[in-house]
Amino acid sequence: MSEHLIQPPNRLARILVAEDAVPIALLVQGGEAQVEAMVPVFAASLAPQVATLVQLCRRGDPELQAQARDIRRAALAVVETAAITRRHDIVPIALGICDLLDRWLFASEWAPRLVRAQAEGLHALVFTLGLTSADQGRLIDDLMQIRAESDLAFPPSSTQVA
Repeated sequence: MSEHLIQPPNRLARILVAEDAVPIALLVQGGEAQVEAMVPVFAASLAPQVATLVQLCRRGDPELQAQARDIRRAALAVVETAAITRRHDIVPIALGICDLLDRWLFASEWAPRLVRAQAEGLHALVFTLGLTSADQGRLIDDLMQIRAESDLAFPPSSTQVA
C-alpha cells in the first residue's frame, strides 16, 4: 500500500512567492515599529485612566456595587494600557480589581473594602513620587497578599448569578 498524502492548496504560500511580495519578517518589523511609535501616546493616557478608576472605586458601597461593570471596564483599560507601556508592576493589581468585581457580578461575593484597597495601591504605584523600587516591591507584595487572602476568604463559587 503506497502512502499518498493529500495536500490542500496553500494560499498563503502562493501569496508569499508571488511577484513583489513583501517578506513576512518586514511586515512584522513594520508593525512592531508602528506599535512602538504609539507607546508614548498610551503612556500619557495611563495616569488619567488610573485616576478615573480610583475615583470610581472611592464611591460608597451602593454606588460601587451598582457601577461594578463600568469599574471593571475601566480596570481592563488600565490593564491593556499598562501592558502596552510595559508597566508590568500594575497589571496584576488592576487585574485584582477585575477579579474582585467578577466575584460580585458572577457569584454575588461582595468585598468593597478590598476593591478600594487595590485601587488605592494602584494609585500609589502610579502617582507617588520618590517611591523606591524596594517600596514599590513591598507595596506590590502587600497588594498581592490581599488578593491571596481574599481568594481564601471567597473560594470559587459553583453558583453563578447574572
